[in-house]
Amino acid sequence: MGTNYYLHEQVCPTCGRGPEPLHIGKSSMGWVFALQVYPDDGINELSDWVARWSKLGVVIKDEYGKVVTPEEMLRVITERSRKPWEEQRQTLPWGHLSWAEFHKQNSSVEGPNGLLRCREGVRGVRHGHGTYDLHTGEFS
Repeated sequence: MGTNYYLHEQVCPTCGRGPEPLHIGKSSMGWVFALQVYPDDGINELSDWVARWSKLGVVIKDEYGKVVTPEEMLRVITERSRKPWEEQRQTLPWGHLSWAEFHKQNSSVEGPNGLLRCREGVRGVRHGHGTYDLHTGEFS
């Protein structure tokens, strides 16, 4: 289970329409933030998102319609953590015979701050500089 976040750009005052919302990414418990990137639109890294959502008239909303400030969005992406890996490795993940099996089945690796992260290359993933991965592929 997770929460998706979207960037809503300024609406036209005449017709009331604007561009389709852009998917910023997904926050899933226990994982680094899955940050969507759009290389064709010049969004390649977190700093590109920060510049985009800092523009006048831009609003960030989660999938439930709750408005999220740029400061809150940055915290959701960069201030993530859970128990240290040293503690987590003392028990097996539920339903798995080993952590190696878990990682293989989930295409995951150990990430920063006790978080899981996607293996690089899977579904267009690159590791970000911190508690996020950069995704070019589709989200489920």
